Amino acid sequence: MDRHQLHGLAEDERVFRVAECLVILHAEEADGGRYVCVANNSAGTERIEVALTISSPLSVSLHPRHATIDAGHRAEFRCHVSGARPGTNVSWLKDGQPVGGGAGGSSGRVSVDATERLVVDAVQREDAGMYQCIVRGDEDSSQGSAELRLGGE
Repeated sequence: MDRHQLHGLAEDERVFRVAECLVILHAEEADGGRYVCVANNSAGTERIEVALTISSPLSVSLHPRHATIDAGHRAEFRCHVSGARPGTNVSWLKDGQPVGGGAGGSSGRVSVDATERLVVDAVQREDAGMYQCIVRGDEDSSQGSAELRLGGE
């Protein structure tokens, strides 16, 4: 199918026309795109294109929110980011101090990868605490937090 071909707009309770206006209630990022209005009468045809960009605020959630891990085992936290745009920066803190990229101790047991994942290999007592994933964009920022507790083994 030609991506430049016009397609009719499916109307529902959220997307509908009122006279010559298109109404999109509770717009979502998926509503973004190019919209074309074509008007015909006996004098001819007029066409106008509009690009609609929907941006949502940054939102961060950490999974799991609470983890109890026995000493010597592996802990993993994932930072789920929505509303991110190019130029968004992700950083991690443990008890308010930067971690990741080998900075989590001389042993290098704490690492952060490009998928917003923090891994603690062979959890030790000093690894217990609060972890934060902080996401900063050009116009906004957000953070999520999770707790790592040491298990009973």
